[in-house]
Amino acid sequence: MDLQGVNGREFNISGEYGYRPQPVEEICMKIQESGSWPVRWAAVALASSVLANCGPSTELPTITAEEAAREAQIQREIAGDLFRTRRNRVHAVHWKLVAANVDLCNETEFRIGALMLDAGAFEPSWHEWTLAAAQRASDAAEFYGADDKIRVLEVIPGSPAERSGMVVGEIVTRFGNTVIGDGRAGRDTLLARLDDMSGHEVLIGLNRYGRERFVRVVPERVCRMPIVLAEMDEINAFADGERIYITSGMLRFMETNDELALVLGHEMAHNTRGHVESQQTNILLGTLIGAVVDGLAGGYGTTMTDLGQQVGASAYSQEFESEADYVGVYIAGRAGYNVSGAAYFWRRLAAEHPDAIHFSGGTHPSTPVRFQLVQKASDEFLEKLRRGLPLLPEERQPS
Repeated sequence: MDLQGVNGREFNISGEYGYRPQPVEEICMKIQESGSWPVRWAAVALASSVLANCGPSTELPTITAEEAAREAQIQREIAGDLFRTRRNRVHAVHWKLVAANVDLCNETEFRIGALMLDAGAFEPSWHEWTLAAAQRASDAAEFYGADDKIRVLEVIPGSPAERSGMVVGEIVTRFGNTVIGDGRAGRDTLLARLDDMSGHEVLIGLNRYGRERFVRVVPERVCRMPIVLAEMDEINAFADGERIYITSGMLRFMETNDELALVLGHEMAHNTRGHVESQQTNILLGTLIGAVVDGLAGGYGTTMTDLGQQVGASAYSQEFESEADYVGVYIAGRAGYNVSGAAYFWRRLAAEHPDAIHFSGGTHPSTPVRFQLVQKASDEFLEKLRRGLPLLPEERQPS
């Protein structure tokens, strides 16, 4: 139903303003709405003098190719800044978690906290290759400033690499007594040396502005649990038993790094407590999502990869999810993050996913239950911290 509005305009009950078509506009509409091609062509032939009035009637400013190209470059620079900012944020929080919870992890490794790669490292493998994957790889290499040299592309805050003074953009020339070349050969050599690291000091040669310098780095023992940022809008995070994944949609949703640490801690808990079996993947909200991911490589995480398929939600019990919530609070708190208001994350998430406000059924607890559990876990952790007690989750005693 339409209601006649002021000044001859129509106002319909949906709140949209309209107008009464004039004769020329009525002709254009009838031509466009006709379902028969012969009728359309006949109308075009008979009303060619009218068709000119069907297009835009305003005089638009002229945009030159040069102007568009300049703006495209500006937008790519903005996209590159956002690309690096998101990854820096994720990697910084992740580093603190894997460094502070070594005693809770099943497997550990020595890392220095630096991403050192060439552009070729971002290229998808032949079985992962698609035009979209190749474009994402090209974008990642460009945004990181990668070329055929093995360069320092990222230095994780709080890591041994940062403490040693390594700088983004420097070319890696030596690792210990090993010369690091360019391209694939240099990358393979460096990755092999990184995998052989222990807790002993390493001398790394770096070239900047044509001058070589050396830094001394002492690798740090961390949990062997790489982090991967999935470029997708869904608000989600998941684990596969070895790695943890978080979507860019979830990252945008995180208001603070304390919340981010809680979510990553939850996924780490799934891995450390053995919730994820071979070839199965846990998903935070229990939804099906298709993931194309890219992550750290070299001295920190994994090479860029395209999952190439939808990730299925595994049939985990609500008890496993509750345990991951509980242990996740400890993982975040032990890394120095503020868990006092951690539970409020679940209220915000419930507002985005009202269907999660239920009291039974499904593989995941309801958001009200999760809020209460995380709140009580946070209180328990903070009380232990206040009393100087070991910051370890309470283990169920065998009956």
